[in-house]
Amino acid sequence: MPSDPLPFLDVGVETPKPLRPTSDAKADALAESRAIRSELAEIGAVLDLPVRIPTRARSSTAIEESVPKAPVPMWRQTLSVAVIILGVIGALVSRLPERKAPLPDDLLGEWATTFPDYDDQRLGFSATEVVIGLGGGAPATRYPISAVKLSGPSDSMGIAVTYRDGGADIELYATLLLRGTPRLVFQRPAGLVWERKVSAASGE
Repeated sequence: MPSDPLPFLDVGVETPKPLRPTSDAKADALAESRAIRSELAEIGAVLDLPVRIPTRARSSTAIEESVPKAPVPMWRQTLSVAVIILGVIGALVSRLPERKAPLPDDLLGEWATTFPDYDDQRLGFSATEVVIGLGGGAPATRYPISAVKLSGPSDSMGIAVTYRDGGADIELYATLLLRGTPRLVFQRPAGLVWERKVSAASGE
């Protein structure tokens, strides 16, 4: 039997696998890639091609901010302005001094009483003050009126006068009776009645 003409071939030997690129090969490929990109950039500059800038995906927040918001309805704008104006007016009104009701003309002037322990005292009213004299020749003291409340019919009117004595508020409650001789009847003490002595209008 003839001998094998190619005895150096061994069919049982595996074909060697291609070798993986070494680090030098990778560096050469990277340098070649950079060179190609550089050449392409030079060609683009010669041809005056637009530069391509890589874009990044925008976040959802940036997308929401870029979307135009719907316009606010006119009635909402008007309502907001009206609320602000009313708030300013309310603040200004709250700072205004409280207006007190004027004293009736029939109360103005000097009053006298025969009630025990009060017969030598003096009581009077002006448009803005309560005048009280404690008797014994002492001068009368004037107290500024801070509030007045009137109630009831004109011939038997309930009167609440608040005046300031130092830093304290003192209230007087009485009924002004105009049937016959004008009288001022106090709730406390019971039975204290003052009669008109001098009218502010007549000066008598």
